[in-house]
Amino acid sequence: YFREGEKIKKGDLIASLDSRDAQLRVVYTKNKFNATQAAYKSVEKKLEVHKKLYEAGARGALIRFETSNPSLYSKMRPGFFLEKRLELIKQLRKMGFLIMTGFLIGLPPQSEQDILKDIEQTHSLGADMFSFGPFIPHPQTPLENSISPSLSLVLNTIAQARILNPQAKILVT
Repeated sequence: YFREGEKIKKGDLIASLDSRDAQLRVVYTKNKFNATQAAYKSVEKKLEVHKKLYEAGARGALIRFETSNPSLYSKMRPGFFLEKRLELIKQLRKMGFLIMTGFLIGLPPQSEQDILKDIEQTHSLGADMFSFGPFIPHPQTPLENSISPSLSLVLNTIAQARILNPQAKILVT
């Protein structure tokens, strides 16, 4: 519009903004808000169902968080949030349920560091039983061509959980 050193007069247009960028940000923020709101409502509904089950005599809940890695969780469960899953588990504990929780061993592209964090997450949730299971690809899923974890990885994960949490009850399915 102007070059350095040129004088401008009142009313001259010195710049124009492209509103498309701002519009995209508004749309993104609204979508993020709607997804978060839907996830919150989903947790509320699940809590209502579990409360009725507890009142009817249920005392245990087997509810895995699958992975403590938020980006891996959202990749495996699009539209769902790890924080909401963890909050549901915490609420069930508050309600009085015995909690059996844990993760999948060998979920692609899980790292050894992810597995250690998964063990720590299971412990931090105050699980009454640790529940691990090997990832087994199913032909009707996007992960059908993935490889199952080795027996060595599964056994090492159980051993690591036992060493880090000697008193834990460890359920392997």
